[in-house]
Amino acid sequence: MTKSDTPPGYTCPLCGAAASSRNDVYVHLQVDHRKSAICEALVEATDVKRSEPVVAGN
Repeated sequence: MTKSDTPPGYTCPLCGAAASSRNDVYVHLQVDHRKSAICEALVEATDVKRSEPVVAGN
């Protein structure tokens, strides 16, 4: 994945790295970002006062 000024098909929501597929973004998040950074970004991007989960479980 690379950073780019040209909009690619997909980008990392944390750092803007370009990717060719959703799976590439997923792998990038797992490999290049700490879990705590991903969790912090999720909490900041959502309203933590909600009573409903952001992602529903099985």
